[in-house]
This record gives sequence, structure tokens and C-alpha cells, in this order.
Amino acid sequence: MCSFHNFISELYLNTQIPFYIQLEGEEEVKSPIAAIYGEELVKTNIEIGDKKGIIKTPKKYENCISLLKYCIENKLKEIYLRKEEAIINILDGKGINLSIFKNNLSFLLNPFYIIIIYAKDMEQEVLELLKEGYNEYETVSLIYNNYIILVGNLDDIEEHVVSIKDSISSNLFSKCYIAYGKVEGITDLWEAFFKNMSNIELAIKYNLEEQIYEEKSLLFESIIDNIDESVKAMLYKKFDNGLLKLDNDMTKTIEVFFQCGLNISDASKQLYVHRNTLIYRLDKIQKFTGYDIRNFNEAVIFKIAFFIWRSQQ
Repeated sequence: MCSFHNFISELYLNTQIPFYIQLEGEEEVKSPIAAIYGEELVKTNIEIGDKKGIIKTPKKYENCISLLKYCIENKLKEIYLRKEEAIINILDGKGINLSIFKNNLSFLLNPFYIIIIYAKDMEQEVLELLKEGYNEYETVSLIYNNYIILVGNLDDIEEHVVSIKDSISSNLFSKCYIAYGKVEGITDLWEAFFKNMSNIELAIKYNLEEQIYEEKSLLFESIIDNIDESVKAMLYKKFDNGLLKLDNDMTKTIEVFFQCGLNISDASKQLYVHRNTLIYRLDKIQKFTGYDIRNFNEAVIFKIAFFIWRSQQ
């Protein structure tokens, strides 16, 4: 926050009032001459969005503390708005303002992560949840085109995305889709956003059960989505009657069986059913559709048709 520190110096030079600022999760900032230890101090609270803090100054400047608060809050608001605006400009294809990134977003000049969240009609609530949870991290969070975006330096990214999903579920009682990936540099942000946004769109379109997607995890679904429409129509017509005969348990069985790599033992454990029960269900699927999804070649065709069929329901 170089620009903020420069502003603090200018504010002191213009007012000659020594003061300290303590923002949550950040080191204390003080005016160039702030040797006020031992003096009686007065303080006032400041709040900028999710950020809270305290301004302290000697009691003899008590009448000026409101002016300090006004100036500092306005500057901080400007800085935080500029951060969001700089990222939105990249996503809008308006270019990169390197001076803003060097002064206020230097942590994004190195490799970082992007997390994109879709929670229908809950964008503002999710944003507030992120701002509160990541108050002490080097991150920026904002809303863009009905998606909530979090960018920043995060270790153990998988733990973060699972924690975000669980937090949204437990605090907002809402289902969400999350896509994430590593961004090598700020020039790659636009591409990373649209790749991950496409994953969420695919998950919604094909009504996928999973809620968290790594950047490359829906390559198969992406290929399916680009199949010629006439081929999709042919496969839909071929499988529609058989798939309509399957209830929710059978549909769940198909999803889990594919997730487990066609492994009967793993799928039966995940479904909490006996192995023989799973085999019975697979036989029933074969009876209704004509395809044995235990056979790899037939499973590939079936999976393509199943996803196309799901997207039409």
C-alpha cells in the first residue's frame, strides 16, 4: 500500500498532527513524527467495507480527530475501489494499469490463485462472507457478472475451496458451484477467469453433482458440449426412452459409478449398498438402455449420451 503510506506522510505535513492508524490484520501505520508515547491519547474507530481500525492522536488534538477520520477513510475507500476496478478492467478487456498493481496489488504480480463462485441470488451475502473470512489474507474479492471472485496468494488451495463451500452451505444454506485455478501472472487473469467460469456453466448445464472444479477437471464435459447439435439430437433420441425409466437412485448410481472409474467395489461403498445390489442396478440400466456401463467402450458412449440427455431435462 505504497500510495497509502505516501498519503499518510502528506496528511501529516499538511496538518502537523501526529497520529497512529491500526487496521485489522495489518501492521500499525504512523505519521512521520508520531512520538506520542506517554501522552494521553484519544481514539476513534474507522470502518471501510469489511476493514475496521482505530485512529489514535494526542488529546490536545481531540478537536481534529474527526477531520483525520474523514480524510483517512476517504483515502482507504479510494484504494480499495481502485483495487477492484483494476481487476474488473482486466476482465472487461480494458488493459492492465501496472501502477495500481505495483502500489496496491503487488502480491498479484507473482503467481496467485483465482477462485470463482456461483451462488444464485446470493452474491452479496457470499461476498461479505469472503471479506470477513479473508480479512487477514492478501486477497481481493468482488462481484463480476453474477460471479463472486477471490484472487490472492493462498497455500493449500484445495482446503480453501472446500472451506468456502462448507461455509456457504452452513451459514447461508445455499448450494454453490466453485471453480479454481492457478494464475501465473496478472496478464493471464482474463483467460483464467473465463476458463473457470466455463466449468461452472458446464456444471450447471449438465446438472453435475460435484460442486468444486479444478481448472482441468471438466475437459470431458467440454468435449461433449462441443459435439455437433445433430449428433446430440440423435443420441438424445436413442437414449431418451430408456433413461426416462430410471428413478433417482438409478441416476445416482450412474453418476457415482462413473466417478469411481467403473469400479464396482468403490462405487458400492460410496453408495452405501451391497455389491450385489449395485450389480442388480447395473443390469437394470443395461436392460433399459441396451448399454452395459461395466464395459469401457459402451460406458464411453453411454456417458456422452447421458450428459446430453441430462442437459435437456
